[in-house]
Amino acid sequence: MRLTYPGIVFVTSQKPMSMRVDGTSVSIGATEDRIADPSRILMMPEAAARQIFRQRGHEAVTVHPSLDIPDTYPVPDAFDGTYPRQGTKVLVMMFTGWGDTILVQPVIRHLYEQGTARGTPPTITLAADWIHNFPYAHAPFIARIRPNVLTLADFLGYDVFINLTHLTRDQFQGYSLKHLFLREMGYGEHCQVHRPSIEASPERVLKIAPAFDDLRRRTGRKILSLNWKARFPHKHAPPRLFCDISEALSDTYQSILITDKSNASIMARDIEEHGVSISNCSSLITDFHDTIAALSLCDGIISVDTGVVHAAGALGIPGAALFGPFHAASHIGDYPSLTGIQSPYRSETCPGPCEESHRGCKEVNFDPRRVSPCFETIRYEDVVDAFRTRVKRGAAA
Repeated sequence: MRLTYPGIVFVTSQKPMSMRVDGTSVSIGATEDRIADPSRILMMPEAAARQIFRQRGHEAVTVHPSLDIPDTYPVPDAFDGTYPRQGTKVLVMMFTGWGDTILVQPVIRHLYEQGTARGTPPTITLAADWIHNFPYAHAPFIARIRPNVLTLADFLGYDVFINLTHLTRDQFQGYSLKHLFLREMGYGEHCQVHRPSIEASPERVLKIAPAFDDLRRRTGRKILSLNWKARFPHKHAPPRLFCDISEALSDTYQSILITDKSNASIMARDIEEHGVSISNCSSLITDFHDTIAALSLCDGIISVDTGVVHAAGALGIPGAALFGPFHAASHIGDYPSLTGIQSPYRSETCPGPCEESHRGCKEVNFDPRRVSPCFETIRYEDVVDAFRTRVKRGAAA
């Protein structure tokens, strides 16, 4: 029997090997016969393997695009949209960004509810990238979260396998990753599912709330989270745009930053350079769970397209999200509290939105140091008007 899964590779090593995957240790022993011992063979997303072994230079490692194994091995069934039997142990393997993990939550929930309706609920294990920062780790429809790097022996312990590692933003063409997941799993892209939803940790909220309460008392304003930096440089917006937004809304809102340390220092310099009153609250943030807690305490958000947009949308925080390379509807169509601001940028070389996620912006020759011209065409007045309209609609509802 030959194992071949799109987007997945198998790894063997001539000597014992260990690696850290989001804080979790994964190890295999040395093997000369790659099918002799399933505990000495790793499975992982192909993209992760390229990144890990390129960076670490494992000379003893061999990466196999497919694997021949004995026919007697209990290989999990491929999921085709039908639930095979009660009490099934299901492995769902993903390779997504943190925000996308929130966006596809309804698909995992639908899988659970489909099985539950037929009797004993399935036991769903998610093999994902964000183990310690998983945004809905305690959802009742998830039994376990584990790294998406696992041994073949672990893999053989499941009844059903759902491989979603090969679905990427490059396949979007106006579709959300949620729709791609539904289609891949055989449900059909128009299957009716719940909207994404997450909850902040009460302990994290209690830790952060005093600082926010004090800020409200001192300023007499509501709190607005601003963010002009994203995971990919070509999705950054010019700081001036967000400083103008902050000034325009300062009669009602005190703008804040809640971001990671590396971005916080850069954005603090942006604030100082433009001389605006944006409070840097990033010292309160140690991980994504703190980010979710802080967002839950905000009265609004305005951000470029990145993970905090999905978190705010899943929390129901009103706001506006700025989009250049991607279609707004494919990213925030499932979040009623958010309004998308689509860049009107068009040129002969880039029709926009380009849907490019990894190479960067073609208009600046993929230079990570330069801002995409998409965001240069967005007017702060339009963002402010859209945000105020969104907030008013929310209040009316």
